[in-house]
This record gives sequence, structure tokens and C-alpha cells, in this order.
Amino acid sequence: ANQEWAIQLEDQLRRMRYGTSTTAYGQRVYSHLMSSYMKYYLPHGVYRPDGGGSTSPRVDGGEATPLDRTAELFLRLVIEFWVEGQVSPPTFAEGIQRYRNGRIAFMSTSSTSSSSSSMNPTMRDSFELTQPMKTTYVSPPSQIQIGVLNLVRHLVSDVTVRNMVKSASVSCQRRHVQEREGRVATTGADDDATAKISWCLPPAMSIIQPSLLNYIRLGLTCGSIHDRRSIFHRALEAWLVWIEPWNYVMKRRAVAVTGSSGGNNSGSSSSATHRAGEFLRNAAATVSSHRVEYYPAYVKPKPTSASTYSSQWEAYVVSNLNLYTVPLAIFLKRARELDFSSTNEYPRSLALVQRVLRVFSKDVVTVLNSVLNRRADALSASLATMHRDNLKAYCPPSSWKLTDCQLDATNLLEEVFSRHQKRKNE
Repeated sequence: ANQEWAIQLEDQLRRMRYGTSTTAYGQRVYSHLMSSYMKYYLPHGVYRPDGGGSTSPRVDGGEATPLDRTAELFLRLVIEFWVEGQVSPPTFAEGIQRYRNGRIAFMSTSSTSSSSSSMNPTMRDSFELTQPMKTTYVSPPSQIQIGVLNLVRHLVSDVTVRNMVKSASVSCQRRHVQEREGRVATTGADDDATAKISWCLPPAMSIIQPSLLNYIRLGLTCGSIHDRRSIFHRALEAWLVWIEPWNYVMKRRAVAVTGSSGGNNSGSSSSATHRAGEFLRNAAATVSSHRVEYYPAYVKPKPTSASTYSSQWEAYVVSNLNLYTVPLAIFLKRARELDFSSTNEYPRSLALVQRVLRVFSKDVVTVLNSVLNRRADALSASLATMHRDNLKAYCPPSSWKLTDCQLDATNLLEEVFSRHQKRKNE
């Protein structure tokens, strides 16, 4: 009781010292410095409202140029000490070998006969294949989890991503139409397809992609699903931001051309007055001395809202194929641990499931299946090959299919529905 009272007293003192925010001053400074470093070393492209694309030193003719040495050093240090940390999941080759050894040991102590299919893991075994082999997983501190999430938001919100992906998506869709109409050959097309389409992710996203996949895999596998501040929920949030870049929209705001805007009156100025002034400046920006600048804003979707995915993001989905499928398989396995029986927890648990499943709309699943089932056009297949090459040893087997997760998805939805019916009858 005394310890709980001391915690409450400390929290109250922090509120009195720093305001209503419970974040310590040092942590806010740390976050501000990290944000400044990201903006300096990993700058965004300049948005053009006329649809002319972005102007960025990192994009030349639609193809991304490598990061400069200082920016790449900064990013790789963040990956080394934050994203990867002290524990990394086994490679898929190591995980598959451990899986087979476990099956052999089990079969040797039982009368079950072995078969080749039972020795090969499928996508629904992603949870088991992610478990660390020799060390116990220790989640990174909360401040690092927040930093990784902010880094993901910064990279995904870059307008350069939208423009590069849009160009590649148009090429893929044009190629698909040509193959369907028989105007180009579909056999042996991979060789010349690679020369006709460029990798559509900026260098920073390409560098972090393998490490981020492992970060999300470990967080969803080893984190506590019942603690809202655990690595499970922070990794889940980073994953959802990464796989739904279309939730970022460009908004505008007015910026005074000169610094003489009357200055700050005093600390007693009303926040409502400040917001009203910002609104009026934005509305009159085009006819005043204020210039307009555009910035990315994240529109967080509601759990029940439909996905806003469009075909211009097709190349992005293909280029992040395994970041859609592998974490989904792990989530479907872990989601069975959510509390659907409690009256208080049921809405929260249901909302979490809805937030994930809403991402995988019919259009997104169609794109994923076309690549996994080898029905994609040559350019999309080329992007998928480049994606797998980028993941290296952490790329799952190409034989995995979304249908491997059908049983886990069915069991989860049946449990949610049965609990819902039980709550209605009570």
C-alpha cells in the first residue's frame, strides 16, 4: 500500500512540475532531439500540389540514389542499437531446422509416422519459428520503442515514397494488361523485367526493412498481449503504420514570411484564440503575406472503417510482401490470448482484431495472393524477387501461402462470434 501511495505521489508531483503530460522532461527532450536528427539526416521530399511529384536530392529520374555516408551511418546506428537490440530471431533456415528436429524427436517417442509435409513448416508456424534460440528475449526500454515507432512514421510519411510507388504501380498494371491481352510473353520475362522496373522504396526504407521485420516478429511473438504499454502493442502499431502508408495525407498550413507577427503576448493567451488565429491564417494564406507549406498528417482509421487502399499502392504491397504476411500469421496465433470473455475487455480486444483485419481488404489480399501463387505479372514478380533478396536470410520460404493461416483465422473469428453471442444472451 505504501509503495502504491508513493507511486501516485510521484506521478502527481510530475504532473505539477511538467504539466498534464506524464512524460518526463528528459524524455521529451530526447524525443525532440531524435526528431531533429531524423529530419536532418533523412529529409522528406518536397510536395507539389500540382501532382508534379517531389523534389528531393535522393530521387533522380524516378530512381532513388543511395544515402550519403553520414545519413547511412546514423540510420545503421539506430538499427544496430534500437531496432535489432541484443536479441534477434533465428534465420528462417535455423528456425526450420529447429522445427524439423522437434518433429523428429516427437515422432521418435510416439507411434506417429513421419511424412514430408509434416516436416515442412507453413506460414501458420511463423510464431514458432520466431522464438529466440539461445537467449531469453528482453524487450527494449519504452523510450526506444517510441523512438522506433517515430522513425517508422517518419519514413512512411515521406512523399517520395508515394511518388516512387505510384510510378512503379502504373508500370506493373500496364504490364499486367499487356500480358492478359497477349501482347507480351509471360514466359522468361523476368530477365528483361528487372531492367524495366526499379526498386520503388527509398534507400532508408530498404535498409531498415529486414531489421524492422525482425523487430515486429519478436515484438508480436514475445511481448505481453495484456499490457497496453508492452512491446507487443508498440510493435503492432509500427507494423500497422508501415503496411498502411496510404493513411498519410498531405495537409497545408500557413507560415509567416517575416518574423514580425506581433510576438507572443504572454503565457496567459488563450489556446482557443491561438487555434482560431491559425485557422484564419490558413484560410487566408493564398491571399496574404503568408506562404503555404505542406506536411504529412496521419489519419488514424477507426477499427470498423474500410481500408482506403487504392491501386496506386500495389507496388508498395508487393515490395513489402513478407511484412504483410508473416506478422499477420503471428498475430492470428497470439490473438487467441485476448480476453473476449470479460465485459470490459471484450470491446478492446475486438477493436484490436478489427484494426488488423481491416487492413487486409479484398484488393490487398488479391495483390498478395497474385504474388504468393505466382500469378503476378513479370514486373510485380521482379519487385517481389528484389524484396526477398533484400531480406536475405530472414526471408521465409517462397512456397508459403496465405491459405496456410485460414485455420487460425477461422478459429479466432469463431471465438469472437461465440463470445459475442454469449454476451447477447446474458
